[in-house]
Amino acid sequence: MPQFGNTKCTLSAPYGGGRSKDLMGTAYNDLEKYGDTIKFDHPITKIKIYHGALIDGLEITYNTSKGAVTVLHGAKATDVVPYTFELRPTENIVEALGVWGESTYNDQGNQVHRLAFKIYDNVNGCFRWTESQGNCSWLKTDTRKDVLVTGKLLGFAGQADNSAQHVGLNTVMMYSEIV
Repeated sequence: MPQFGNTKCTLSAPYGGGRSKDLMGTAYNDLEKYGDTIKFDHPITKIKIYHGALIDGLEITYNTSKGAVTVLHGAKATDVVPYTFELRPTENIVEALGVWGESTYNDQGNQVHRLAFKIYDNVNGCFRWTESQGNCSWLKTDTRKDVLVTGKLLGFAGQADNSAQHVGLNTVMMYSEIV
């Protein structure tokens, strides 16, 4: 079980994968890279989701002791306006939910086809939800599986091709806090 200072966390199962090695891209692990500087009371300040039929890429802005750090995992698809949401200083993501499974295109393997987040405001005690992104139009329905990660979301890991035009987020895992 990874631990950063007093913050204990767990890593979700991998969502996606199954592409040929040359299409998978490079491994990434944001907590291994930035975990010593991330402010875990409010770790994520903004997420930009590049999407269309599936989730092409994620751009995450972390709140660190050195200021905002923005990282890209996957493709910056340009044919659809990315969906962006910001978190107030009193808010954290407490749930990620979506759909993943095999793509109808042979070389795409398993992909995350839909993704949304639940956000909690620790001052007023209210929740809000982002809009679901990705329309599942390339999902082979008989391979459908759920994405579900609960607990305060701390960071991301996986494998991505940041130089791809589309379908660059090939595997995603999420770190969540253990209380």
